Amino acid sequence: MQRALPACFVQTKSHESDGLHVRMRLSNAVKLARSPNPCFVVLMNLAADSTVPTWHAAHFWEELIQRTLKRAREAARDGVPEDDFNNMWFNFTMKDGDHHEGEALLAWMKETVRSVGSDYAAAKNILVPPPDIVGTLTFGPLSSIGDLVDHTLGLGGSLPKSQFSMVSRRLDVDLPFPLPDMDMHSASLRANASDICDIRMLGPDGVEIELQGEVIVPAIPGLPEDAYKYRFKTPLVDIIWWPNGRSSINGNFSETRRHTPLELEQILRFSSWAGQGAVDVRISVKDEPVFGAMAAMDPLSFRDDLAYFAELIVPLRRVSRHLKARTPQISIMDMAGCERLELFHRFMTTSEMQASTEVPENQVIPNFTAGVGHGIVEVGDWLFAGIQTFPIRTQTRTNGLWSLDFGKPVLVASHAFETGNSQAVEQLQADYRRLATAPGALALDDVLTALDKKNLGRSTSA
Repeated sequence: MQRALPACFVQTKSHESDGLHVRMRLSNAVKLARSPNPCFVVLMNLAADSTVPTWHAAHFWEELIQRTLKRAREAARDGVPEDDFNNMWFNFTMKDGDHHEGEALLAWMKETVRSVGSDYAAAKNILVPPPDIVGTLTFGPLSSIGDLVDHTLGLGGSLPKSQFSMVSRRLDVDLPFPLPDMDMHSASLRANASDICDIRMLGPDGVEIELQGEVIVPAIPGLPEDAYKYRFKTPLVDIIWWPNGRSSINGNFSETRRHTPLELEQILRFSSWAGQGAVDVRISVKDEPVFGAMAAMDPLSFRDDLAYFAELIVPLRRVSRHLKARTPQISIMDMAGCERLELFHRFMTTSEMQASTEVPENQVIPNFTAGVGHGIVEVGDWLFAGIQTFPIRTQTRTNGLWSLDFGKPVLVASHAFETGNSQAVEQLQADYRRLATAPGALALDDVLTALDKKNLGRSTSA
């Protein structure tokens, strides 16, 4: 029996919408973030000339919760009482992948909630880390207006030491920490994100990367126009643009930092463009173009390794893309330490395969139509697995040797779970038994082991 779902509170708001852009009062967003119950944002668009609505929905989970609480904390830092959150706005943009058919929307919500685990409230509570007490140095006086602009954009810089202060830091937002009366004074100026932007980068290899980031502008009254600069901030890249047309693009690269497979693939793809040619960068806000440039990166000596890892991670993303609440987190070092990762890539990308085995002359071979095999690989703290069916194109039996020629496989089951999750292992085993014992199925078992022995498989991409 499936466990009962917790109670849900439904609140509806109607207004004119601009595409998939969602705008809600900060007070409502904070309620969703703090509620122990499941919360979803549902966007129904009804065109003026249509009677059939389209539905998009987002689970109010880790990213949205952290962005909301960070925005609320920034407001509190700036002296805005929580009672005034009703006069502030929280914005985000849904994606095409958030589209759901109307009749399937509730079923998707139920499955999303159940995938979190037996204690939804506890899982939600740990998404936001507790505050840290941090000591900071306040620098000044500033040597130029450019230093002040960089300071407000969060770009930092080498400035003279001035004072020491302590703050309560959570979600990268600092609030004053009560200290005994001392003869000290400090000031901090940081610009909040003014909007959400969509960034599209087309690399020299024809691969396109799409990101969502924050638009940060210097909130300095009376700032001269020639001193302005704009920051487009994402976890992958930092883009700085000056009104005179100058720009800089900096990637955030770390071998040990863990990301989702999609994020890590984007980092690897972007980094592998180094020295390969022009990168077409386009930035828009609410579908309005605001920035465009052709960029290029200096060559990297290990560029080929990055491109290689970008290919190896594709199957990991493919078998884990169904996860929404608990997504895998892996690093480049995790991938480098996995001995079977290349075998898993071959298993998931092969276009044909061959196998042979000895059988007695008098043995009757059933009428098999397809082979069923599985592959599993451990990367960091996560296990990734796929089950594929291989259609049998031809089979021959000569002098006691039975030979089979398999065609392009079809992925029929995907699994990704943390190591030590025995329940997920049992589900993987059950899926394989069900598929491998179906009528006409030939059980191939662990195809990766056979590929490692080089007696099974031939990949056109290898």
